[in-house]
Amino acid sequence: MTSPAKTRILDAAEDLFANRGYEATSMVDIADVVNVSGPAIYKHYGSKTEVYEAVVERLFAPMKTYMTQHDPLQDKQSVELLRKLVSHHIDHPNISRIIQQATLNSGDHLNKLVDDWYRPFFSQILAQTGALTPVIMAFHSMLLGYITLAPLHEKIFQVDPLSAENIQQQLALQSSMAELLMAAAANTTLT
Repeated sequence: MTSPAKTRILDAAEDLFANRGYEATSMVDIADVVNVSGPAIYKHYGSKTEVYEAVVERLFAPMKTYMTQHDPLQDKQSVELLRKLVSHHIDHPNISRIIQQATLNSGDHLNKLVDDWYRPFFSQILAQTGALTPVIMAFHSMLLGYITLAPLHEKIFQVDPLSAENIQQQLALQSSMAELLMAAAANTTLT
């Protein structure tokens, strides 16, 4: 269990990494948000990289757990898995923002996200479902785009894309797409 001090540090770091990116965030920035001196953070974390990795672990580990609890080949479980994954992203919008920041900077942090989280996760999805890679990429892009573009869409359409009602509509759309994906995978393996 994480101490209250570590939780405050990770909360502050998560927001900063999501909004500024890794490179533009310093330990002093994190300390300022937590309202402690910069050296105080080093009592809990040895480096900014260690803080970043703890933030990423905290955000991504639940998704790995969801994968081990559901069998995507069973229709009901695949829809439930999808709901949990989409809901987790929506409940933690900084996941999408951190991914976006890492992608835009295209450096070591992107490589680490890919190696530690994304490649194992998507390899498992592909192996278990037989889904087509372009379909999975489109599905993933739609989810990340929905979350990262929510502020823009709120201004354009004058509705909150992350409201409970709109999230339910998004989940319904994602579930429908998952059913199509499973059907496409089944047709591909049959032919």
